[in-house]
Amino acid sequence: MKLKVLFLLVLLVSFAMIAFPASYTQTTEDEPNDSPGQATTLGASGIYPCSFQSWDSTLLGDDYYVFSATAGQTVDVNADPNSQTDIGIDITDMSGNLLVNPPFGVDNAGIGGNEYIGYSILSTGSYCILAWEATAFKSPLTGYVLYVTITDAAETDPPTYPGGNAGIYEVIRSFINTANVYWYEATDASQFHYNIYVQEGAVNATTLFATAPYKQVDAPAHYTNVTGINSELTYTFGVRAEDIYNNIELNTEIIISDPPTSVRSAWELYN
Repeated sequence: MKLKVLFLLVLLVSFAMIAFPASYTQTTEDEPNDSPGQATTLGASGIYPCSFQSWDSTLLGDDYYVFSATAGQTVDVNADPNSQTDIGIDITDMSGNLLVNPPFGVDNAGIGGNEYIGYSILSTGSYCILAWEATAFKSPLTGYVLYVTITDAAETDPPTYPGGNAGIYEVIRSFINTANVYWYEATDASQFHYNIYVQEGAVNATTLFATAPYKQVDAPAHYTNVTGINSELTYTFGVRAEDIYNNIELNTEIIISDPPTSVRSAWELYN
């Protein structure tokens, strides 16, 4: 009688292991997810603990995870397997075609080694992250974690000056080799700064803006002090705004500034 009860208990446990894959730490995926049509949906960038089916008789035991992305975005995937798992990963279209490294995918690190892929989305739509176990060994220990980051495309619009204004509008010089430079404030969707241009002599905008900026001033700001100029010489000044994606607005506003009127020779002062 005891042997019969023990046999039934073992049979029940075995059936439960097959019927209920929750014991394999599949906290993210919904099995079966062995094709793009069966793929588990990923909501957004995040951390996803997963594992392979221990009863899967195939060599690879593919897992698919579907996500949505728009053209210009980038998806980065890091796969962190445990010491029992030799994981391979890739990005596929909804027909299962490998997009990163066809026809072999990415499996460089071996058992227990992390894998990484990055892919720039060309067309808006649905894509899959494909994970596979590169060995035939599978057990409840064949787990892994996907770290997924979907990044928007870099901004391509330069800062702009509202109301039709553009760049520099005033320079006030002093007789102590300094000048205050004033400009209209720009706006932009990302962080940006102002490039301040200073050129000795009276030059045109093309020549001025072809030189390296004299200094940079982080936004928000509408003026700065420039030092180290010769108060007896003429200078050309200009300002252009540039964002963190290196988009720069191309206004051609310049100011040619003669020496300040307060600078007079010793002969004028004492005669």
